[in-house]
Amino acid sequence: MRKTLQTDNILWIDYVKFIGIFLVIITHSGINKYIFDFIQLFFMPMFFIVSGYLYKQKFFSQNMSKIYWSLLIPYLIYQFTYLPFVVLNKIVFHDMSFWEVLPKCLLGICLGDTTNLYSFFIPVCGPCWFIFTMIILRFFVNFIKLSIKNIIFVSIICILILKILIINKINLLFCLDNTIMAIPYFLLGYLIKNYCPVDIFTYLSKNKKLIIFSIIISLLLLLYLIYYNSYAQFDIITTSLFGIHSLSLLFISGFVGTYMVICLSLLFKTTNDFINTISKNTLFIIFFHWLINFFIHWSGYYNLNILHTNIIINICMVLGISIINLVINYCAIKFIGKHAPVILGKGLTNVYR
Repeated sequence: MRKTLQTDNILWIDYVKFIGIFLVIITHSGINKYIFDFIQLFFMPMFFIVSGYLYKQKFFSQNMSKIYWSLLIPYLIYQFTYLPFVVLNKIVFHDMSFWEVLPKCLLGICLGDTTNLYSFFIPVCGPCWFIFTMIILRFFVNFIKLSIKNIIFVSIICILILKILIINKINLLFCLDNTIMAIPYFLLGYLIKNYCPVDIFTYLSKNKKLIIFSIIISLLLLLYLIYYNSYAQFDIITTSLFGIHSLSLLFISGFVGTYMVICLSLLFKTTNDFINTISKNTLFIIFFHWLINFFIHWSGYYNLNILHTNIIINICMVLGISIINLVINYCAIKFIGKHAPVILGKGLTNVYR
């Protein structure tokens, strides 16, 4: 194992996370279907790969404390903050009673799933599935010695299980199917960071022509993969319904897309407070941008016919609304970081980071 480097202030990581969360907001803001399908190939795998790259395997109690303060507490805060809006929506627009909606929503929070094929629970904050998946994933890797042999073995087992789930269109509860899909990406990030004999990203950063060449080749390969292998979300049922040709190619799409964004991030040599703040609070933004979108839906923005008929206008409008959304998130993070950092997953510290 090569020596682990400090990653808290690595510039390309900040930009990868910044680009990643901006892509999340774009996909939830009514972007054109073709662009949406393209982004879906890699933007969630990218977060899991980066999470694995940043992961440090510590003592069990330390890992559990990290899960509790950085993931579980924020997850519950975000879900219960969003809960009243979902309950009100179901009562007013779906003719459901309060006592019918509330228990199903509470069960939805416990299950964590966002793809609801059943009638006995109601998902609350959709994007929070990612946080729930990270909780299960981080808990799982606590029990694995992350050697090269184990990483390869576990990844192969996960892919085989996924194949069985897809063939039989099985949807596991508690985000277990999403977690199984996330594990190979997460372990790849850990493998690159801890077992790669050379720091490939430092090497790449010294050769701008190689970076640009890599971006172009990655882009072309992704376009071919989406043409041949079909589009699929980070979801077992959706993946099976879209009939991908190859599960292996689906994973390759995630790897290639992540590599492309990393190469793009290596082109940036300076940063600022806005980039740093956004990149270090992506979990909060996963929730808060969805809450902002709830009110945007009420405004009728997504019902504008022009948003769906002209691709140029669509891109301009979505970029504009996404930038506004990101700026609102930045202001919220600054305020919450000073007064209630626990909401951002900062534990009990009073120091804004």
